[in-house]
Amino acid sequence: MKRPVTITSVLAIVAVLFSAAGEAAPRKPASKGRSSGGYGVDPSAQKVDLFKAAEGKQVNAQVLVQSPGLATLTLTNLSQNPLNVEVPLYMAAEPALKGFGKIPTPQTLALAIDPRWTAGVEKKGRKTGVKTSRKGKDDDAKDEKKPDETKDEAKDAKKDEKKADSGVALVPLPAGEVRQLPLFSLGLEMPTTRPAPAAGLAYQLADFDKRIQAPEMKKLMEHLVQGTVPPDSGQLLAWHYHGRLSWEEMGTTGLIALAQLQAAQHYAEIVEGRAAPDAAAPQTASKKRKR
Repeated sequence: MKRPVTITSVLAIVAVLFSAAGEAAPRKPASKGRSSGGYGVDPSAQKVDLFKAAEGKQVNAQVLVQSPGLATLTLTNLSQNPLNVEVPLYMAAEPALKGFGKIPTPQTLALAIDPRWTAGVEKKGRKTGVKTSRKGKDDDAKDEKKPDETKDEAKDAKKDEKKADSGVALVPLPAGEVRQLPLFSLGLEMPTTRPAPAAGLAYQLADFDKRIQAPEMKKLMEHLVQGTVPPDSGQLLAWHYHGRLSWEEMGTTGLIALAQLQAAQHYAEIVEGRAAPDAAAPQTASKKRKR
């Protein structure tokens, strides 16, 4: 009988790499007006959105997978003027080269930038395409609504407004200069569907909100950057949220050990706000027996 193949070995590598990245990253956020890379922010430099700047040939953006869980964003200023590039804190990425023949297309990636590698974070309103519930113009229709329905709609509207506010990391980019920024990454499809990307594989950036519909994913990426969710559990949660797989379904794939699944369920409570980030993980049955 075949023994279940766990992802311990692969995800252990991810955990080590994330730990190493955390040691290399600045311990504290960069001071206001100064980037962690040593570039001063030029107040007179034009602020440009990363995607619009790339489309307008002002900036060239390339994503390269370094190893499981880590990628690098390389920004090149193609213009003759200094720029302050507004990089979304969370992005998606698709392989630059699609699979062909018997070679499948690698996984789509969810990316997060660590603000400590930038000049800081700014709030920026973005349209999410989600229709919010507002009071109708028709007074008669408004009067027909039940009080409970009106309260629920108000709550939904507030939630949608929060979703519409998305932070951007400010990256100073002098004329002709190149900046490299480390990214945290999680695969969105399970290996049974699409394989993990190999080191050195090039990816193309995509809008997070348009490519990733799971509402929990941004919170997951936020906790991943903050270190309150470890990368191995973060990867399981990405498969859980993006694929809408139940814990039972994930347990029957043969890829995940019971202890890993239990740990992921614990961190799901943190991501979803049902537990504090410093809440202790539950002990597994095997750990209890050792005591």
